[in-house]
Amino acid sequence: MALRIKLLVAALVFAISLPTFAGGKTVDKDWPIITRATSSMDWNQVLAEASGQTVTFHFWGGNIKHNAFVCEYLHNRLMDKYNVGINCILIESTMAAVNQVIGEFNAGRTDDGSIDMIWINGNSYYTLRQADLLFGPYAAQLPNAKYIAADNPGWTQDFGNPVEGYESHWGHGKFILFYDSENVANPPGTVDELITWVCDNPGRFTYPVLPTFTGRRFVTEVFYRVTGGVDQWIGQFSPAMKANWDEKSPALWDALNKMEPCLWREGSTYPTDRAPLDELYANGEVDFGMATGAFLAASRTAEGIFPPSTVGMVFDDGTVSDTHYVGIMANSPNKAGALVLANELQDPEVQLYYADPATRGDIPAVSIDLLPEAVAAKFRALDFGAGALTPEDMNKALPGIGTELIKLIEEGWQKNVVEK
Repeated sequence: MALRIKLLVAALVFAISLPTFAGGKTVDKDWPIITRATSSMDWNQVLAEASGQTVTFHFWGGNIKHNAFVCEYLHNRLMDKYNVGINCILIESTMAAVNQVIGEFNAGRTDDGSIDMIWINGNSYYTLRQADLLFGPYAAQLPNAKYIAADNPGWTQDFGNPVEGYESHWGHGKFILFYDSENVANPPGTVDELITWVCDNPGRFTYPVLPTFTGRRFVTEVFYRVTGGVDQWIGQFSPAMKANWDEKSPALWDALNKMEPCLWREGSTYPTDRAPLDELYANGEVDFGMATGAFLAASRTAEGIFPPSTVGMVFDDGTVSDTHYVGIMANSPNKAGALVLANELQDPEVQLYYADPATRGDIPAVSIDLLPEAVAAKFRALDFGAGALTPEDMNKALPGIGTELIKLIEEGWQKNVVEK
């Protein structure tokens, strides 16, 4: 089956160890799978039905290594093991794929949609879940789910939205900053120190425009600190939280506006995404970069793109971390194949390939302590090179905010920073 790649611009009832959700909620292995295709099937039957299927997988295509990981390594592995192919659709906007699913379903394509699986989290997950367009629950019943720690917060919430088994893990993201240690002798450990550094070194810092993912993450980091902490913003959005936002959000705009004239090009323009910021950093036009991949700086440094003096960092109290998920569409005609792909993404050997900076380089979904010892030893031997976060910094994690607050931040940034 030929691999096809396109670029777009613009249960299984299977006896496994049952994970326990944070808070003590256990997963019922007899959850029904809500589709004719896999109802009452065991995993062997899922594999039998999946054979010959091609899973159309939409995901953000801005990372060359990730594209190769899915469209070459994973595709070939699935073909060899299960005769299941991947039709990679590389996209710039996840919400465009989400809207395509909604449009097709509304047009009556309730069981023959053109999209089988999407890389989702946060707002994309929330939108699909609210519209009841995700297949599931299935996540805890994947055979390889046993390798994901029971207390992994990704079992229960995705940016404040309950997961409930309707999306499955395949990796973790973490917001990081990185800097050129030749030019930054004393890196800031807090947001206040960063703002001071920015204005003491005019023109040497910037961040991507919102609503890009990386730009929003940076602004969220500032938001948490200038409004008095994280805990008040976690949980279900409510009238009380909205009132709290109305009271405290002006401090965010004040902080960002204080920084703006000190930014690259005096804040008259912002990088359109992370990639242009990477280029500014690589060319020595700014001293800091940022990413939502913990090993991006190390990977770019090893490739000779970033200077060898690049060092990754997080703030002293941590940075926002989250889970990479895949979701299977309710109108997918290839659900069995999509289940096989979702499960293979959690396979220990696949996760090792995913974590290795030579082949992908990102935080795996699995817990090393739960893996077969031979694979766990390979994980421990990985060399992430110059610019990588220390294990201590990797564990300094803050939760992400919910969809409603994200919208308020994006709208407020446009009104109170860009247009002011």
